Amino acid sequence: MKFINPDIGLRLFEKAGTNLLSEAMLAAAQTMIPAKEIFAYRATESSTPEMLLSYGMDSGAERRATSFAAHFFISDPIRKTRYNIKPDTGFYQHVNISQIERGDYRWHCFEKPGFTDKLCFGWQRGKESFVLTFYVKDKNELPSTPLFEAFGNMCLTVLIHHRDILEKHACPLADRLHSIINERYPMLTVREAEICALTLAGIKAPEIANTLGISPNTVLTYRQRAYARLGIRSTNELLGSIIN
Repeated sequence: MKFINPDIGLRLFEKAGTNLLSEAMLAAAQTMIPAKEIFAYRATESSTPEMLLSYGMDSGAERRATSFAAHFFISDPIRKTRYNIKPDTGFYQHVNISQIERGDYRWHCFEKPGFTDKLCFGWQRGKESFVLTFYVKDKNELPSTPLFEAFGNMCLTVLIHHRDILEKHACPLADRLHSIINERYPMLTVREAEICALTLAGIKAPEIANTLGISPNTVLTYRQRAYARLGIRSTNELLGSIIN
């Protein structure tokens, strides 16, 4: 029997609830497989995915994650698996590019970045699903299933703990502002609207980055893109547009 070093799990638990978890979990996976990107989300049958982790070795990881959460999750084979799984059970599913229909999803999330496969772990907690995905570029270097399944199960535990910490520190005001922004400005992406709401709630970029598991620079980039879409230049202008 092969074991995973318990210190790996401890280090990941220490980073739960921070923006360091995405990179740390990908680095841990790379000790076993040539993973190039990590993406994790929470979802229910009636909701779009809530992004929990996103990090990649190449550019565009955050953009791909946002596009998946906003549109492509509908075309993903894992969606059917989530619907059919019973509460308090998990799954491991290997998805090859050949299982993805040709189109925008396959192009943006597989062909363009050069991914051939994704390895997905999931857990159904009540009515909510947690899904953790590792993307690879060489299907000939996939891991031995028992050891990697044990690693994935450990990571799911950390992921759920991570989300529980984020929920505990959630801002009710930001949630209300997020709903208003989504209704008034549907042209914004999921991430842009989320960051605008957190900004209006008075949360600074480093704190937003820590909450969303991204870098402060990425927070500023999304905020600038949102302002450009809305034709405004500042948070005060955004607040004024909502009040009016």
